[in-house]
Amino acid sequence: FRDPGDGRLIYISRFETIEAQKAAWASFAADQEWKAIKARSEASGPLIQKQTAALLDPLVPGLALS
Repeated sequence: FRDPGDGRLIYISRFETIEAQKAAWASFAADQEWKAIKARSEASGPLIQKQTAALLDPLVPGLALS
């Protein structure tokens, strides 16, 4: 969703483990189609000024994510 107050785009993804998260983002960043689209969309400069990532833990340790 987009925060209309400051223009932030916020999205949430879920991964079973931190290793799975790292592998998924590494695969995404290495995708050649994504790289080409990103390069074209930023031909006039970057689309974002700052990117922030946060890791959320379940309130209950061991809580199943299914």
